[in-house]
Amino acid sequence: MKDKFDLELKFIMDEETKNVFMPDELKNRIMEDTKGKILKEKISVFLNRYIEIPLPAILGGLAAVMIINLMSLVKLNKDINYSDGKVIKVGYSEIIVRNVKDVDLHEKD
Repeated sequence: MKDKFDLELKFIMDEETKNVFMPDELKNRIMEDTKGKILKEKISVFLNRYIEIPLPAILGGLAAVMIINLMSLVKLNKDINYSDGKVIKVGYSEIIVRNVKDVDLHEKD
């Protein structure tokens, strides 16, 4: 239900927009942009985007990966006491032969 204010506002808008002209080219471009795109076009638009990754983030991630990989080269078990057992070296591995009582304490049921 329209009241007096609605009609007056419509009259004012009609008066102000009477001389406004929109070219056909602009109308066609607007209509093309509002049409629904098919799935193939949507996927193509999604895949053809640029992704910007800041350089500090790349360098930080690369440094973290390098640190994790280099940690495997560092011997982490430095608290092993070699004096109470026999050490047998096979290639790059070390086998520590200890008393049966020492091994028994660390076994899980």
